[in-house]
Amino acid sequence: MKIIKYILISIITIITLLIVIPSIVFAVLHYWILTPEYLTTQAKETIKQYTYINFDCKSIELDYLNSWPSLSLAINEGSVGLPIEKDSTITNGNLSFKKLYGNIQLKKLLSERKIQIQSITLEDPTAELSLGKRMPFIIKKDTNLNKKTTPNLDFRINQIDITNAYVNINKKKNNQNIEIRNASLVIKGDLTGNEPSFIIKTDCKEIGGHTIKKLLGKEISFNLEGECKGTEKFNNITLNKTTFQINQFPFELKGNIIDLNKKYCTSADLSFNLLASELREIMDFIPQQILPERSDYIVTGNTTLKGTIKGNISGKELPDLKLSCQIDKGSLYKKDINKG
Repeated sequence: MKIIKYILISIITIITLLIVIPSIVFAVLHYWILTPEYLTTQAKETIKQYTYINFDCKSIELDYLNSWPSLSLAINEGSVGLPIEKDSTITNGNLSFKKLYGNIQLKKLLSERKIQIQSITLEDPTAELSLGKRMPFIIKKDTNLNKKTTPNLDFRINQIDITNAYVNINKKKNNQNIEIRNASLVIKGDLTGNEPSFIIKTDCKEIGGHTIKKLLGKEISFNLEGECKGTEKFNNITLNKTTFQINQFPFELKGNIIDLNKKYCTSADLSFNLLASELREIMDFIPQQILPERSDYIVTGNTTLKGTIKGNISGKELPDLKLSCQIDKGSLYKKDINKG
């Protein structure tokens, strides 16, 4: 009986520590200290004071039930727009989303009154971007972001999740258009250090629009997974053990993206190669609707497909794309036919 009593006491103690006490703390913070009205007003006023960004949302509030066992700061039904300029050559765009929330450290919040955000999740974002010659001014020149009046925020991000995203990118000059639908992105690792190291996974179910259809004649799918390392925070990125697929065709990718902060000019130095080495393997990746009778064909031979992406990336320049393909002793013929 004593053993059962000790077990019950232990269970009640654990439940109290994990659920009851945090729930009481959350209730006090949510309803009396950091109320949704207070957080929403403070965020809108701060963004308006220091930036030209057009920001709006239904509410900003602390959330516990949807992010248990962590406490989170959530922005519900938000929208963010770049400043509207009269100059038609300046980039403009907006982002709307169902929910954006970041997990925060309850201990930091109580002991230091500091909101330390460790992970960010963005649900159902819709982004519209019209690319111009330059970005608009976002930060107001007559403000100092280091003033004590700024929120006591501490970003120690180790994970970013984006789900069910839609992106529409237009280029004003020549009316080019790319649409990305049903996209997701996961980034995990050290994202706030001087030399970030992280894993990235992205999956785009549908990539289309006028530009893609003109080049390829149809929509494509794309996914990527790999390890990345940075220097000078995110100024330079090195890709390691990275693979990607275009319409189920698997590729290996490695190389560097340099000067993302544009001290001089962003450039790429990347190389890739097709992982399928046999022609028969390539046939297996061709969708059934394109080649419905592919099982009736006999394919032999080896292939090598390699390429590089090298050069500057700017509004006026794109890097050079070079491809090389080689087929060795290849043949394709239908069964029961002597010659193919």
